[in-house]
Amino acid sequence: METSGPNVARTPIRVVIVDDHPVLRAGIRFILQAGDRIEPVGEAGDVETAARLIRSLHPDVILLDTLVDGRWTLPAVRTLAAAGHDARVIALSDQPYDARSAFAAGASGYVLKETADVTLADAVVEVAHGRRYLDPELGAQLIAEEVGGNGQAEALTGREPEVVRLLALGYTCVEIAAALGKSVRTVEVWRARIMGKLGFTSRSELVHYALSHGMLETPSAVRH
Repeated sequence: METSGPNVARTPIRVVIVDDHPVLRAGIRFILQAGDRIEPVGEAGDVETAARLIRSLHPDVILLDTLVDGRWTLPAVRTLAAAGHDARVIALSDQPYDARSAFAAGASGYVLKETADVTLADAVVEVAHGRRYLDPELGAQLIAEEVGGNGQAEALTGREPEVVRLLALGYTCVEIAAALGKSVRTVEVWRARIMGKLGFTSRSELVHYALSHGMLETPSAVRH
């Protein structure tokens, strides 16, 4: 059984929101303020500001978007938690494939933005009391991923292999979005997540990875 955090008895539960979109932060704040169990005590639009804020406010729970200002934020989970004297972190994402990476990075909860209006308050309460929380829609998928392999190739899920291939071939996020029928923002999220999963920082690393896994042999779906 997981133990409770140091501030679990404190009511209401103090929360810091980390997201680079003011409108989304306002929506999250509205959801959390609907009851008397949770109090949003601070907001930040980037990880560096969040760290300073968390050190001064000592929240119980940190709500962290997995992509802030185009940066994959999961590597900062443990740093932010430590800044808040072992505050617990809930990862927020608009993609269903980040859950395994979020828990591996040290997050205690994972919530999809599209279901946050229903699940977020419960997630905060569960996590504040020392338990893990996974968006109910993702339970079966996470189990399936845990059963999978451990190599880098197995770390890619959904459309990620195709995105890797197209990026390695030199296509832009705009071109990939048009080819796959997705928004540019979605492709940018995929790219940031892929780079974080594989530990890459440059396109040349993606090219080498794609070549070594035979990913460039399939004809491209992108047409000019």
